[in-house]
Amino acid sequence: MKPKLIFSALLLSAVLLAAGCGSASGTSQGSAPATASQASAQKVQAPGFTLKDAKGASHSVQPGDGKIYVINFWATWCPPCRNEMPEMNAFAGKYKDKVTFYAVDLQEEGSKVQAFLKDNGYTLPVLLDQEGKAADLYKVRVVPTTVILDEKGNILQRHEGMSTAQQLEGFLKGKL
Repeated sequence: MKPKLIFSALLLSAVLLAAGCGSASGTSQGSAPATASQASAQKVQAPGFTLKDAKGASHSVQPGDGKIYVINFWATWCPPCRNEMPEMNAFAGKYKDKVTFYAVDLQEEGSKVQAFLKDNGYTLPVLLDQEGKAADLYKVRVVPTTVILDEKGNILQRHEGMSTAQQLEGFLKGKL
């Protein structure tokens, strides 16, 4: 009896870990679909925002400015976020001339985020959403969540849970 219970608990833990950190409960509104990954069937205009990086420089996401954006909401304390970070770093470096990539850290101190990036050798652009305002605009309820915007500022794809560079390339097929 005990081995079945242990196995069930481990299986449930693995499923929750793969799904992401946080809760996706509640109903879907606007650009926040309830499914793990969904292409936007409607043309939904993404909101803009301005955040600072760990060094204090401001960066703006201005949907519709002709750039393709990949915005990955994450946190250093989140195991799935930490697991996907090498993929995000590789993607951001490979497509830096074609895609504006921002890893948006949620509500952590800049020094902690900077130390995490340095300790792991990550060079991708990271913005600090210390008050959670950008996450609220994008209705982020679970991390990691990745949102892809087209040149016109429409949400092409929203994915809740871990992503790979290969998945991002697939979502952007024909645009890279």
